[in-house]
Amino acid sequence: MRQVKSYIFAHFHQELSLERLAKEVNINPNYLSELFSTSEGMGITKYIKSYRIKQAQKRLKNSNCSIRTISKQVGFNHYSYFCKTFREIVGMTPDAYRKRGPSC
Repeated sequence: MRQVKSYIFAHFHQELSLERLAKEVNINPNYLSELFSTSEGMGITKYIKSYRIKQAQKRLKNSNCSIRTISKQVGFNHYSYFCKTFREIVGMTPDAYRKRGPSC
């Protein structure tokens, strides 16, 4: 799982799929999914989304880039999906998070 997570960390801004990750570690995609879920307590897709949102939170605190730009930087192809996912995970919109300032 270390190799898969390292790949995710290095390529989170790119399109990632179970098939791509499985190919990187030379395992069947279904088996990788099962192993990952058992090891991490969540599916790969959820793990990737959570990691991307953590990276977005850092950028929202530490840069003046637009939220739309940040959403693309962390691997979301659709701004509205980024905002929806951010709100689900963080409990507020990216704009509200940024306005809270560095103490968040």
